[in-house]
Amino acid sequence: MYPQMFPPPAPEPPTPVPPKPIVRRADPPTAILGNATALGIGYLFMRRPRLAGVAIVGTLFFLFALAEDPAAPQWRFGLAAWWLAAVVHAWWLTRRTEPELLIDDLDGRPRSRRSRIFVAATAGLVLAAVVGLRFDAWMTVRSAALAQTDGDCASASESLEELDGTHRIAFGSMTLEGEEHLAACQILLRALDEGPTEGAETLVDYMDHPGALWEGAGPERAALLLESTIDSSMAVEPNLEAAFAQLATTLEDVPAQSVRVQEVVESYLVDLADDDSACRVKTINDWLYAQSAEAPELSDPIAAAAGQVPDRMLECARDTAAAGVLETARATYEEFLAEYPDDARAAEAADELYEVETQIEYENVTDLLNNDEYCDNPAPYRGAVEYKGEGPHRMWLFGLDPNSYDFPNSWQADGVDDTALVVCVNGPSKGEYQDSCYYENSLSPLGASEVDFYASKFTIKAYELRTGELVTSFTEQLGDPCPEYIEVETFYGSTYALPPDEYESDFTSGEVREMFYSLMD
Repeated sequence: MYPQMFPPPAPEPPTPVPPKPIVRRADPPTAILGNATALGIGYLFMRRPRLAGVAIVGTLFFLFALAEDPAAPQWRFGLAAWWLAAVVHAWWLTRRTEPELLIDDLDGRPRSRRSRIFVAATAGLVLAAVVGLRFDAWMTVRSAALAQTDGDCASASESLEELDGTHRIAFGSMTLEGEEHLAACQILLRALDEGPTEGAETLVDYMDHPGALWEGAGPERAALLLESTIDSSMAVEPNLEAAFAQLATTLEDVPAQSVRVQEVVESYLVDLADDDSACRVKTINDWLYAQSAEAPELSDPIAAAAGQVPDRMLECARDTAAAGVLETARATYEEFLAEYPDDARAAEAADELYEVETQIEYENVTDLLNNDEYCDNPAPYRGAVEYKGEGPHRMWLFGLDPNSYDFPNSWQADGVDDTALVVCVNGPSKGEYQDSCYYENSLSPLGASEVDFYASKFTIKAYELRTGELVTSFTEQLGDPCPEYIEVETFYGSTYALPPDEYESDFTSGEVREMFYSLMD
């Protein structure tokens, strides 16, 4: 048997085994640059998600702290230290790792290049956001500062209110400056919305605020103080003094505001000319023209408005006279005539002053007469009837009731206007000794007792009401002694009549009237 001549079958080739996957090591530039974003991206590329989470939480903590308190340096230094620690830590973890290209992408670019581009772009975005926010904060604060410098706090406030926590994080110092300006502007806007007096007080707070930039606040405060003196029932001198002191301070500290200072004074004087209260204007004028301001911005407008001073002074005198404030009216008329004797209205003012003085005298003597005080304080009334010529001269009588002694009506004054004389009578009182007579006395052993008779004395003073001067003063002794009988007092239930030791002689109504004949002729 012959051996088989065919070759044996070839062995089957071994099945190829795929290579084990190689664990790619972290790319150091990618890790370091990723952590430089402060977002923990480098840890993610190093397959360390927990560290990435810690990095993000730490960054967020410092960012929130900065947003709440950007002025605190510990948060800004803490964030910088946290960022530096993350970068150094990434370097430390990858310090022994060499960058290498293991597997290319289908487009032929290595994966390490793509990761580097990604983290670089992310870091660039973070940096751009920070730079952009800082620039936005700077521009916002600077534009608002310019607006506030021009006094436009409305637009300044609107701009500054757009700053938020991101600006506080990116540019804390600038944002704080903006918040300071915003606080100052809010004070200024509140002052301009308040009344003149309250607004002026609030402007003091604005000018004292470190964020205040408007140099026109001083003149504005003065303008509000001056405005408060218009249509005001309060005393005007304190606000006038404060206003002009503020204007003087502004001229000294901020010479660039000199034009505005003069405008404030000129505008005030224009408003003053339109004020309905002449007496308030007079009070203001008295104060203004008593000052000696050296600055022309203050003195020139006041000097230019001097022509209205006599007009308002005379108008004030007339207003107070019409209102019945006569003493003030008299003083104002006298001031007008003393300061402007050559004024075309001087003669007319003198006549009006005469009328005011007459009315003052009338009210004075009326009060004295009605209160029985004239005899102690005689005073003139120039409008009274003159005491001259033929009588009778009507009199206002004190000390006697004219009706009790049948005085004629033609002797008696009906009122102040027809009174020529004011007659003051003191009496009757004990006068001169006249005689002694005996009268029945039930208890006397002789059956009679002696009575001494004295005249009834009257002291009379007559004043001319027109001048208030004493016309005459005399004393009269009235009464006849020793009448047939005299009236005496008896005790209740007693039948005994006891004559007095002294007795003032009785007088008749005719005798009383006779005392006044010389005054009535």
